[in-house]
Amino acid sequence: METKLIPDNVKRQYCTCVKRMPIDGEKCGKCGGVMVEECYITCNGFVLGYSICRSCHDRLDDCVPPEVKQKYIFRLLVGFARWLKRERDYDSETVEELLYKPWDGAYPEALLGDDIIVDIENFLHDMAMFAVEKVFGKKIDSDRRFLVLIIPFGSYEDCSYVYVLEMKTKTVMASLEEKTWHFSPETIEEDLKDLVSQLKKSKDLLAVRLMADA
Repeated sequence: METKLIPDNVKRQYCTCVKRMPIDGEKCGKCGGVMVEECYITCNGFVLGYSICRSCHDRLDDCVPPEVKQKYIFRLLVGFARWLKRERDYDSETVEELLYKPWDGAYPEALLGDDIIVDIENFLHDMAMFAVEKVFGKKIDSDRRFLVLIIPFGSYEDCSYVYVLEMKTKTVMASLEEKTWHFSPETIEEDLKDLVSQLKKSKDLLAVRLMADA
């Protein structure tokens, strides 16, 4: 599944692509599906070598000017998506619901398990773990200099919390306080940036404390 980072309503504001009705039985030149509604014969001012269906067109970002597209580049979010697929074996549909759509509650309804608090805590733990590995590397668990503990506290109605602690030096490396209702790509990206920023500062502090203890 291809992930759409730019909302369709934003794309439509800038889209000047030429459309036409397909011939009976005509197939999309990109996905191969039979086109039953308007299809596109140009994209961003260029004539396409073949017609494409609306779905394939809507997955493209080519209609949007670079300065607008820049606002929707979520580098940490994309990295987190890859991490979830690799470390948690999530499929593309699950990652799409978690990261690229606004949540329809305190946790995406389509992914609810037996306990919503556990669902929230698992997600917050994964956010923190991704940020830790981003700053310290994947070998943090085997680095005997550190003993990192991630503690999430989930809540359905109120703010949820996650703490990243280094137990040997008794350091709070990072913390996040957030109400998960209606999480969105923008808010998750900003929270990941916040966690990474805090951890980078804590990394320098830990180096000083470890030197003092040596």
